[in-house]
Amino acid sequence: MSQLQVTLTRMLDDASQRMQIPQNRKLQNGLHVSLIVYQKGVTLTIAREKTYPSEQEWRTILKHFPYYVPTQKPVKFMDDKQRFAMRANLPTRQFPGAQTPITPPWTPRSLPPTVQGGATTEGTRTIIEFMERVESKIDKLQELQTVTAEVKEIKALMNKQESRWKALWRGLTQFMSLLKD
Repeated sequence: MSQLQVTLTRMLDDASQRMQIPQNRKLQNGLHVSLIVYQKGVTLTIAREKTYPSEQEWRTILKHFPYYVPTQKPVKFMDDKQRFAMRANLPTRQFPGAQTPITPPWTPRSLPPTVQGGATTEGTRTIIEFMERVESKIDKLQELQTVTAEVKEIKALMNKQESRWKALWRGLTQFMSLLKD
């Protein structure tokens, strides 16, 4: 385990024990790291004194995070100490996509309410949107099957009626031909 992983793990453990209280560390290279754990996620902030941290530094922090976190696009801002900072909300371990992959079968409708309406990662949102599209198509297919069955019934009734009309027409034409004679 790298020194960075050890530091981030300790920070996460401390932040988990002190919910909503920032845990801050200054790394050897001058990078400031802050973690705040909430019930529905973790806020990660990295900052520097004179310039924004690089995208590579952001990716390195995510790569060494104590559990797998899909790539997050950070927001750049000035923090309360006038440092250049980058921040993103990360999923906690209990959210799909945070540590373990989602294993089928599942659907967005079967997800717990915290995942349906809570903070989710971009990857999880993509999966949920895909599953919603699949479910929508399944619903449309079921509707189509119902409509197809109804159309078949209507055709059968029309054929039955058509047979009646044909029989009536034949009878009428025979009657007309008798009248002509």
